[in-house]
Amino acid sequence: MSEEKKEHPMKGAFPKPPPPVNGELILGMVYRVWWMNNPPNKPLHVVCTSLGAAMDVIQLLVAHDLYLGSECGLDELTNMGGMEVFREGDWHEWYSKGGEDIMQYMEKGGMI
Repeated sequence: MSEEKKEHPMKGAFPKPPPPVNGELILGMVYRVWWMNNPPNKPLHVVCTSLGAAMDVIQLLVAHDLYLGSECGLDELTNMGGMEVFREGDWHEWYSKGGEDIMQYMEKGGMI
């Protein structure tokens, strides 16, 4: 008996980076937020098509973890996160023009 392989229900639900053309993305920048609870667990990845959307995702994840810590009694919850940008066919950590990663950039701006 052969088993029919089922596709994951979320397959195709998130945007994929566009294919590079001569090393450049034709639709602009594509960002990927990564978030890890209680490292060294595997990170969650969320692909976003704008910097603003990526920062919204980070704010949501920070708020979620603060809620878990205060309302659910998870005192030992730790996390780490960041944001990558897709360029030259691969994901690279994002840094501002001032050399800050996304978490430093958002903290400095009072966004988290």
